[in-house]
Amino acid sequence: MDNGTIFQAVKPLVNPAYAYLDEISRCVHFDDFKEAVLKEMLVPQRVTNGRTKLRCRVLWFAPSHSSSDHNFFGNVSFTIKWETVLQKLGPNLYFIDQAVFNSRSCTRVLLTRKKYHGRFRKVDLNSFHSPLQNCRPGFIYVSHCMNKVRNGPHVLEIAIEVNDADARWFYLNCRQVANNHTEANPHVGNARTYGPESIIQGNKCFKFNAAQNLVCPYQWTVAECEKKIDAVFQSTGSATEIGRKKSVSRKKTVSRKKSVSRKKNISNSDSINYDLNSSYSYSSLSVHTGYESAGDEWSEYAWPTYERSIYPARVAAPPEKKNGWGWSILTAAAAVAGVWFVIRRISK
Repeated sequence: MDNGTIFQAVKPLVNPAYAYLDEISRCVHFDDFKEAVLKEMLVPQRVTNGRTKLRCRVLWFAPSHSSSDHNFFGNVSFTIKWETVLQKLGPNLYFIDQAVFNSRSCTRVLLTRKKYHGRFRKVDLNSFHSPLQNCRPGFIYVSHCMNKVRNGPHVLEIAIEVNDADARWFYLNCRQVANNHTEANPHVGNARTYGPESIIQGNKCFKFNAAQNLVCPYQWTVAECEKKIDAVFQSTGSATEIGRKKSVSRKKTVSRKKSVSRKKNISNSDSINYDLNSSYSYSSLSVHTGYESAGDEWSEYAWPTYERSIYPARVAAPPEKKNGWGWSILTAAAAVAGVWFVIRRISK
């Protein structure tokens, strides 16, 4: 691991378990959401932490997860289909870096139109143990793996290189999802191993608790955040029409998702164990929604636990073909041939 950073060069992951990658989300706190609405664009940033500095501007996304679970990154997610983004802003995927702790890990990749072959190692979507793969059911990513000491969550973070036009496109094409951020500001003791003494446990809120050692002012439920989002759209003149449409669309999407999740919640703890030498096998893994207790290295740089609902997608056997007239004609022909053979023997 390089000096001065928790990140290192990307290495193959051990004993990976995969989840389907359908949608990705950029989750922000409410103040950043309001800035996005006012500017009518998702506000990009440069990568300043890590073993590699990126001069390009990026938007950070990650695989989407349930809005009812506490979200470490904030109150509002901008959510969009992964393959839609890949087609528009790809196709090049490169490794940035990786961080591995006792029971958690994170791999960061860059999606871009540009070619950085001499600077970054390209992501091989067909490679076993790669954190992101394109295979028979679609895209999958590593949700759990063997870390330094034990198996635990793995987070795939996707930096998407954008210009201003791309940032506006994201704003217009993403839907807003209100998140649960009620677990922010835990005051249970958690002494830092660096910097000033911690007054707030840092593994529940990245922007305020972890990065700034401050109390998060947006410790809201999903319902509270929904009201705040609608109020912003109603009060912002330049974005009122778009905002109202997006607000209605968001509510319909949430209600549909709730209906689907009630029907399929029995599958919420399935994960894929991907083996290139055999068909897909599925094992039950408990859904991780909590965080590492104080004292683990994770408290210094805490990522949330992401776990998507996994619905096994074995390749179905082809349907049986109906016999139809072909079989009837063949049977009749065989019968005629048999009668003819018997008559011929008798005539001899």
